[in-house]
Amino acid sequence: MKSSLKAVLIIILLSAALSTPSEAASLRYRIRKKICDYNTDSVCPQSAGNTQDEGFALVFPPAISPTPSSIVSSENTYLTGLAAPTTAWLEAPAEATATFLLDGTLYAAGDAPVDITESSVVMLTATSPDTRGTSFTILFHLGDGTTATWLVSTLAEDGIMFASTPQTVAYTGFPYGYLVEAYSGNPAAILALEALDFPPWLTFIDNGDWTAQLSGSYPSVPFTLSPPTITTSAPIAAQEGMPYNYDFTADAGSTSAMLFPTLVQAPEWLHIQQTFGSDFNESGNFVISGIPQRNFVGTDAPTITTSAPTAAQHGRIYTYDFTANAGHADILLMANLVEAPEWLGIQQSFAHDFNEAGKLVIAGVPPTPPEANTAPTFTSSAPSSTVAIGSDFNYTASAEDDNTVDVVVMEATTLPAWLSFTYNGNWLRTGTLSGNNAPAGSHSVVLTIHDASGATATQIFTITVE
Repeated sequence: MKSSLKAVLIIILLSAALSTPSEAASLRYRIRKKICDYNTDSVCPQSAGNTQDEGFALVFPPAISPTPSSIVSSENTYLTGLAAPTTAWLEAPAEATATFLLDGTLYAAGDAPVDITESSVVMLTATSPDTRGTSFTILFHLGDGTTATWLVSTLAEDGIMFASTPQTVAYTGFPYGYLVEAYSGNPAAILALEALDFPPWLTFIDNGDWTAQLSGSYPSVPFTLSPPTITTSAPIAAQEGMPYNYDFTADAGSTSAMLFPTLVQAPEWLHIQQTFGSDFNESGNFVISGIPQRNFVGTDAPTITTSAPTAAQHGRIYTYDFTANAGHADILLMANLVEAPEWLGIQQSFAHDFNEAGKLVIAGVPPTPPEANTAPTFTSSAPSSTVAIGSDFNYTASAEDDNTVDVVVMEATTLPAWLSFTYNGNWLRTGTLSGNNAPAGSHSVVLTIHDASGATATQIFTITVE
């Protein structure tokens, strides 16, 4: 397969952000870009750059899709500078399925005009042509007569395009980097990336994989600044155990200088952290804060000045709202349970003024011990033991269990063939023994009841038939 060698020359606009707006405006660099196919172009002409005057302008940069029939979108376009409110509508080929998103509402090509203002935001969306190397022309009309053209194309089979967006701002003394990425519709293409007319502080390296790296650091520009000054006064008194805060402001000496505060000398408990209490540095306001602590010598040990109740009842709340003497007016007490049953803990309370910010109580609910299991019992007496031959026999056995939540089961473990037994369930806890045509002889019957814990009881009797 024949591969094509292509050259890509890039153009980006770099703005060095310096100490003053005037300096930043004067340091701008233009880097030209160009895409060439060395197999087909005998001369690789330079492409003209587009310029745009300040003020209102409606421009949608062309969109190139690497693949046919793909969804492409423009960037959000702000209508800032629009002279007066007007209307807008979209005109496009039907096969482009074009739409536009206006202030969060989606409209299609061919819809009636909609109202827009200078605060509106527009984004166009369309489907790229299904044939490579072709384009759709989409028109975005305004009621004031303005029309913006958006060209949507599908990359040709051997076409090339940029797949990256330039980084257009560089800052004095900070590294700049832009990874240039190119794309070809021909996977076998060999792309050569080059850069023209870039400033000496930048370097350009073709990575050989359809990417290149543009990088460097803009050199520092000497300028004179007044030293920064802190314009507030720090509080010089602090109390042990209580938060200390110094929310300070400063003058940087220049409107474009950024302040970076550090603590040069301070006690270990003091540090700088971010705050939103002032307009210092705008995006990073700071406060010096901390909680001073020191070890007290010769103070009395803390003591608990109340007595704990020593009786508790199962299933009922136990509380001990206690008070303590810290031994020093500035000491903050910390309370914890060294040894206690699992159900007891320290909780917050509002019954007294103990430690002010952390009032405590020892509280909990002693669990109720499980109920001891008892075996179920029969509450019915064994029936008469003698019946006549051929007669019927009926007996209803009943049972109970002191553990009301237990499930009781009754069954006949020994039963003659002419009798049947039916258990009526745990709700009734009764069983029915019945039969007819009693044959002559002695017949043993054993009824058993048991609960879920396996505790049992039996009722044994003999039926004599004569």
